[in-house]
Amino acid sequence: MLGYIAGITLVLFILFAAVSLFRVFTSRSAAWWGKVAGTMALLFTVAFILWISVEIPAYERQQAKILYQMGQNYLAAGDYPMAYDSFVKISKADKETHALAQTLLDDLRGPLAAAKLEEAQTYYASGQYSAALDALKISITYYPADESKALLPTYQKAAGRK
Repeated sequence: MLGYIAGITLVLFILFAAVSLFRVFTSRSAAWWGKVAGTMALLFTVAFILWISVEIPAYERQQAKILYQMGQNYLAAGDYPMAYDSFVKISKADKETHALAQTLLDDLRGPLAAAKLEEAQTYYASGQYSAALDALKISITYYPADESKALLPTYQKAAGRK
């Protein structure tokens, strides 16, 4: 609601300021147009500050709960990469949900990295070097294991890219 009020007052401020400026540039007094523009600027500022301090954090907390539930649904379905992606997107606005998500992320990182490393090794063994490098890089983003880091230069050279 405050976002709408901020938007409306911004539009009204621009309108009244434009009329005031037009009147001043045509050698007429801005009269009450300028006063209304100033009032709209003040109302916009107050609405904008309230919107930033009240509605945005509430929205982020709501989104954190939605993303957490989505992650739980993905976990129940066995789709671990999508669960990981949902948990990673949870902001710190909801500290409790964020802490729960961090615990689950810690549990998911190792198995996801190992699965991607195995996939990379399978691609490499079959001669699909570019796909192997891509899978290895994803493995490293989950968890930068020493084995993955050691394979990276070899896979980059085989794929002909960095």
